[in-house]
Amino acid sequence: MKARHGNRPRTHPEINRFRRHSFIAATLKVIAENGIENTTMAKIGEAANVSGALASHYFSSKEDLLIQAYQALFDTVFEEAHRAASQFRNEPVKQIKAIIAAVFGRVAFTTITRGAYLRFWAASLSNPELLKISRKSYQKDIEAIERLMQRAAPDSKDFNARRAALSLVSMMDGFWLDMSFAKNTLTAKLAVELCCQYVDVLLPGSAPSDDKDDARRLAHPAIGVPPT
Repeated sequence: MKARHGNRPRTHPEINRFRRHSFIAATLKVIAENGIENTTMAKIGEAANVSGALASHYFSSKEDLLIQAYQALFDTVFEEAHRAASQFRNEPVKQIKAIIAAVFGRVAFTTITRGAYLRFWAASLSNPELLKISRKSYQKDIEAIERLMQRAAPDSKDFNARRAALSLVSMMDGFWLDMSFAKNTLTAKLAVELCCQYVDVLLPGSAPSDDKDDARRLAHPAIGVPPT
């Protein structure tokens, strides 16, 4: 969060936003490192460099903090994908590939986000509130990709944009999970390449994924995935 006076929050609203952000970031870190079952308010406070009891001023309960942290994780990935796609206005195929690169980029695809996502994903199987967030975010991703797929192939009668979006999002989600609990199987770079190649299969009229100019733009430092 950028405060009005440099990086230090000064006003009450700025302090509140800063504290909430700090607690959410600390929660994701603690969950990634210890698991949800071993996450306590004391550990979260320690990670945020404040007393864990202070969280009660900003969240109604530990459960409330966990739910908001899980939502924030999805929001970060979605916002980063949206920012990346905005570089390619009126070019839906390039927007899809930019989204893929962002999903596996330096901002969204970190050790903490991967670890926290895996823990939350497992917990959501038995927690209705977490499951609701998972399903809502998943549908939001599918709908965003579906709109781009429709724009990329507006005249194709045989092309099912909904199924194409569902399969691509499932592929990216599967790679996220795989790299969250397994090592030495996939890399972010390879995941991006495979997903972009799949887009080329779905949309055979699109530009090939190894186009050097597109690769350089997809490898923008803010996204962070090397082109080759």
